[in-house]
Amino acid sequence: MFLSKILELRANRLSSLDSLTSGAPPPHLQYLGLGSNTLGSHNDVTHLTGRQWPQLVCLDLSDCGFQDQPALLNGLSTLPCLRTLLLEGNPFALASSYPGLTVDSLPQLSCLDTSWISPEERIRFRGLAKMSGLAVGIASPTVSVGRMMGIPDPQMTVDDKAPIFPVVSYHYFITYEFLRHQTPAHSKLDTETKSDTRSVTEGQRSKENGEKQTSKQDGGILNSEKPSCGNTCEVLRHSTSKLSWSESMDFGDTQTHTVSALGDLKKFLNRGLHLCLEEEKVLSWPAACEEVPLTKANQTGKEKKGRREKESPVKSDFTKSKDKNKKSVSELVQDAPIRRILGSVHIPLQSLVRGGQQVKVLCDFGMLHTDSEVEATQTHQKASLHI
Repeated sequence: MFLSKILELRANRLSSLDSLTSGAPPPHLQYLGLGSNTLGSHNDVTHLTGRQWPQLVCLDLSDCGFQDQPALLNGLSTLPCLRTLLLEGNPFALASSYPGLTVDSLPQLSCLDTSWISPEERIRFRGLAKMSGLAVGIASPTVSVGRMMGIPDPQMTVDDKAPIFPVVSYHYFITYEFLRHQTPAHSKLDTETKSDTRSVTEGQRSKENGEKQTSKQDGGILNSEKPSCGNTCEVLRHSTSKLSWSESMDFGDTQTHTVSALGDLKKFLNRGLHLCLEEEKVLSWPAACEEVPLTKANQTGKEKKGRREKESPVKSDFTKSKDKNKKSVSELVQDAPIRRILGSVHIPLQSLVRGGQQVKVLCDFGMLHTDSEVEATQTHQKASLHI
């Protein structure tokens, strides 16, 4: 009599294990492959115990939808012969408590996600499963935006014959979207990456040159009206600090987010992260007073339009000018800022869902187009996202 010991059902569109265990499961089965199926319910967990699979040695549950790690581990702990387990690709595998909780909950396990469990890991994670108050099912992704080079200097097009006003200032910043239900908190990156930490680097490119963007800023977070991660995954837009132009701009921006909806986080990472390079232009005019005959109030629409066509960027020594007719920056009236996207880049993050620890990318925004017709140079944005 032939006894089956291997059952491979990977990517078979299984949505439930009821039919698999409704009859008499093969009692001598040693390998069960259930990866890449839409499994993950509490009912599915009840079908993965030693009662159904008393001799199971290897179980593949990778790339499924299990989110309740403690419940699943409680069921798997009843498998007396289990030695090899694949869980990567499940939402709970993104949590900081994984794989420590798994290793300590299954002392008989020898291999987790294709990696052998060392004695040092056993010692390091000992007692984690019984720890009271352990934060389970929470991920802490960190987004870090670094140094940028290559933005064209706006002062290259300054016309010496241009009128004094309006004074034009330019600032640059990076924006990206992250899950709405996260709590951002600024923190410094550790010099060493922890064993249960994953990371990624990203940038973005947009074809909407010349577009004026109006967004409400609050504490470094720009509100986004439309979700970018499906129907259940809403996002917020985050912004770095705004920097004046220089050949090399170091944003040095790091934000850590607390994520409890790990299913949404998995969807978000599969979609990938977008970084946008944005420019903010502000026109400043002298406040109405007798000392400065050229004011915003006494200009006709035609005159103002003519002057705006000859805008000149503000110079660093503006307040130190010897021209007595110039007013200090504090006495200037600013127009509403004009924002536009200079470039954007999309970076895929699927490797983090599959157990990747770190992704670092030197992003190329390509050719940037400024207000001038001067040929733009290539801009590179280096950023990193630690998850």
